[in-house]
Amino acid sequence: MRALLITYFVIIFFYSFPQAVRVNDTLELWSEDLGDFMYEAAFRITCNNWNLKCKFVTDTLDEEGSCLSCEEHNRFVWNALFKKGIKEPERKFMDECGEEFLTIKSAIEILSSDPNFNKLYPIIRAKKRELFYKVLKNNDSIYIVEMYSYQNKHLEKLILEQKFTINIMSKKLNN
Repeated sequence: MRALLITYFVIIFFYSFPQAVRVNDTLELWSEDLGDFMYEAAFRITCNNWNLKCKFVTDTLDEEGSCLSCEEHNRFVWNALFKKGIKEPERKFMDECGEEFLTIKSAIEILSSDPNFNKLYPIIRAKKRELFYKVLKNNDSIYIVEMYSYQNKHLEKLILEQKFTINIMSKKLNN
């Protein structure tokens, strides 16, 4: 009976061991792909500030085919950051991500008020193309918004239409 119990615990240990040792996973935060370019940009920029990889997921199956939620996956990341000495890493990350989102929203508002930007939209739509935006952070006051177009859900065939540089501090657009 004792040998059977030892064998049972050894089997349980080895089956749970791969999840406990996922070092690479702890460096990558997951977020659900919501299709909101401002949120995605804020999440990417915040991950970059924290030296973390980021991944947007729609299908949350892990390598073994088990369903794994973003929250479950990210728990490994928060625990690893806590062990590195960062207190309340999830709250701090989310606060920073929220601040980044509001800054990006301000940048998009500045961009939307530009007449040249507003002239591009109907021209691109007349070509039956959809728009895709990518937001990059140059420094604390300079953001770059790249406007791409694509046709019929062919995101692999993106065309860079225009690149806008926005100064958040002066609330001006430089392009």
